[in-house]
Order: sequence, then structure tokens, then C-alpha cells
Amino acid sequence: MLSSALRETDVALEVGAGRSTRWFAERVHHLTSIESDPEWYSKVARDIDSLGNVNLRLFENPRDYVQALVEQEDCHFDFILIDGISRGECALAALPKLKPGGLIAIDNIERYLPSSSYSPQARQQGDGPASEMWEEFADRTSNWRRFWSSNGVFDTCIWVASG
Repeated sequence: MLSSALRETDVALEVGAGRSTRWFAERVHHLTSIESDPEWYSKVARDIDSLGNVNLRLFENPRDYVQALVEQEDCHFDFILIDGISRGECALAALPKLKPGGLIAIDNIERYLPSSSYSPQARQQGDGPASEMWEEFADRTSNWRRFWSSNGVFDTCIWVASG
């Protein structure tokens, strides 16, 4: 879905660098990627060395990691992926950073929000959100379009920011 949704003019933010970093960078105009693990950061840095449109940043301290997202410009990003540490805090901090109509994707969402998923760690409707942060995220995005996908083990959800 993302391969058809992303545009070469998009500005993107990836919270949790990895195998997806190169993939996103090859499809968007500019990618900022925030990582917390120094070893993983080094591996990703080597992989994207030849690309000129990625700002890869390392923040080992979880507070600094979330703060790096908070400090991004509001209404700046066409696409945001949340796939790193402190996901609840990052998901909430990312919402004002999206342009109207922008996309936010959260990987492993089955661990945080209830759904009808059959993934092994999926929260069911009766479980409610995993924390108050996730409840707030669900409330703030309740009128946004969303697309929930699952491979039967892990789920990803993509929301479209209402404008």
C-alpha cells in the first residue's frame, strides 16, 4: 500500500531506522530517520551512505529520542512511520507533525490498540488500549481514516490525518 501512496515529493519521518530506511528514501524527496541503538544506527548508516536525501540521527537516551520528534516542525511531514522505542509517546508527539492528509503508520500496532486481529499478541476489543497514551492516541485519531493490515503475526495500521 505504501509503495503506491508515497510520492517522490513527500517529506517523511521514520522513528526507528532499519531495513525500511533505504526503501523509504528511494521513494520520497527527503527522509529524517531517528534511531536509538548505536549498532543498528551504524548498520543503517552504511546501507544508506550513497543516498543524499536522508538525515539519520542517533539518540540513545529515550527522552532525547522522543524530544527529537517533538522538536520537528508542525505540519511538516507527508508520512511518518513509528517503529522504534517509546512508541506511545512518539505516536502522540507525531500527530501535530503531520500535514493534513498525511499518513502515519504504526508497526506492531496489535500490541497497543484493540482490534479484531488474530495475531498472537493482539489486544482484543475487551482489552482496551495498552495505556492512557494509546487511549489518547485512539481518541485523537478516532475520526481519521485508517487501514489495518496483518500478516497473521504482526499488524500495521496507517491513518490518514484529517484536515
